[in-house]
Amino acid sequence: MTIEIADPWRDLLQQARRACCDPLADRIPPHLTLLAPASIPQGRLEVMSDHLESLARTSRPFSITLHGIASFLPLASVVYVPVVDGGRTCTALASAIRNGPIPVIQRYPFHPHITIAQQADPAALERVCRSLMDFEATITVDRMLLSVSSDAPSNPDASWRPVGEFHFAGHESSLVRMQRGREQPDASRHRSVHGPRLRWGRR
Repeated sequence: MTIEIADPWRDLLQQARRACCDPLADRIPPHLTLLAPASIPQGRLEVMSDHLESLARTSRPFSITLHGIASFLPLASVVYVPVVDGGRTCTALASAIRNGPIPVIQRYPFHPHITIAQQADPAALERVCRSLMDFEATITVDRMLLSVSSDAPSNPDASWRPVGEFHFAGHESSLVRMQRGREQPDASRHRSVHGPRLRWGRR
């Protein structure tokens, strides 16, 4: 379950991931994960879709602001752009998804972010981190996307297929069913440590 990032930020962040020589750059578009890959019992996808539709009807569009660059090191070799404003709304939405009619236990605490690299060349990663230190963007969030895969949730190379786009109240329809095969819609001098996360930025 994700929030997709629209252009021009989508293209910019995807280019940054390519510049890191991350092999997943062209397979995974920039997004904010609301629900990490999880197994849903067979035949229960419709129940989850109904829950998401209900959430969409009672949710309003909101904004998130992205700024700087950060890392989950040493727990995980993931570099990302953090959400510095609007994170509480993302957290509330993620919690409502997890605690619906099909409770889902996640491996890690929810932390809103946009992944830039997971399997990256160290030298390229350093250059990209420096180029994104001053990155900032404010994005309107008015929908969420449900994708499914026949691969195991733990498979990092899993292929995902979008099956439902849920528009928040005030937009055309609360749910758009997708047909099979359809594409998804459209280090600085200052460093601060937050628990295991290391963040770079001048703000």
